[in-house]
Amino acid sequence: MAPSNAERRVVLTMLLLGAPQPLTKARIRALVEGYAGLSDAAFNQSFERDKRALRVEMGLPIETSGVGEEEGYRIRVGEFALAPVDLTPEEAAAVALAARSWREAGMAASSQRALMKLRSIGVEPDTEALATLFTPSDVAETRPEATRGLTVLRDAITNRRRVTFDYADRGTRHVEPWGLTMAHGQWYLFGADTDRRATRKFKLARIRGTVKAGASNFAFPEPDPDAVSRLAEEVSTVQARNEAVIAVRPGREAALHRELTPVDDPAPAGYRAWRVEYPYRKGFVGELAMLGTDVVVLSPPALRAELVDHLTALVEGGDGHDDRR
Repeated sequence: MAPSNAERRVVLTMLLLGAPQPLTKARIRALVEGYAGLSDAAFNQSFERDKRALRVEMGLPIETSGVGEEEGYRIRVGEFALAPVDLTPEEAAAVALAARSWREAGMAASSQRALMKLRSIGVEPDTEALATLFTPSDVAETRPEATRGLTVLRDAITNRRRVTFDYADRGTRHVEPWGLTMAHGQWYLFGADTDRRATRKFKLARIRGTVKAGASNFAFPEPDPDAVSRLAEEVSTVQARNEAVIAVRPGREAALHRELTPVDDPAPAGYRAWRVEYPYRKGFVGELAMLGTDVVVLSPPALRAELVDHLTALVEGGDGHDDRR
C-alpha cells in the first residue's frame, strides 16, 4: 500500500532536516518511498505539493541552493526550531498526545528506511538535528496491537463513555476511562474498573479484539483530578531497567542520547564498549537502528538478534517488527 500524504511528508521532513548537505530532487525521489513508481510529471506535482505543505501549512523553512539538476533542498535545524509557546498543562498534554500518535500509522519504519538509504550512499544523517523531532524515550511501539483502540479510547475519555474490551487472558473488562499515557514506548489506559471496583492500568498491547464504547456520553462522574494525576504518574515513573553492552564508534556516543558507562569488554576494531540501561527493548532497538553501522550490540544475544531482525525487515520493506513476537 502506498504511503499516505502525511507519512510521505514526515519522511521528507526527516530527510531534509537530517541531511548535512542539500539533497537534489533526484536524490529525494530515490530516498522517499512515496515517490516510487510515479511518472516524472506525477512526481514533480507531488513534490511541489509536499514542499508547499511543509512551507505554508507547517511553517518549515526549506532552503534551496544550486541551479538546474544540481538544485538542492534542506531544512536548517536553527531555522526549524519554533519560538516558545505558552500552553496550559491541559493544552500541553493534548499536544504531546497528538505528537506521539503519528507513529500509529507506522511512519517510524518508513523514516528509518529513508535514513538507511542516506547512509547507503555515504551521507551520514545529522542525528542531533533529528533529535529536534522526537526524543528517544518517546519512540512508540507501532504495531496495530500496541495501539489498539486508541482512537476509540480518546473519544471515550473526552465524552466520558464507558468502554468494554477483552484483556489478555483475564477476560472482559468494563472500564470508566480516565486517561491515556505513554511509558517506555507503550500506551496505557487508566481508569476505574467497574467489575473490580478499583482503579486499574491497562497496557493497550494486551487488549484483545475490538474496544467497544458505550453509546451514552457523560455516563460516569468526572474523575477526581488528583486521582487522575496520581495514576498517570504511577505509569510514567515505573522504570523497567534492562542492561546491554554495546560497541560504538568513537565520536558517535552522543548520538544515542543515553548515559553510557565504559567497560572493558572486547569490542570490534574501531569501536569502544559501553554499558547502557534502557527501559523498553523495542524502542531501544529503534534507537540503535538509527545509528546504522556505528553501533554493534555485544550483549544480550536477544537484543542483538532483535536488532538484526529489525534492520533486515527495514531493508526488505517491512515495518521493522516481527509479528511473531
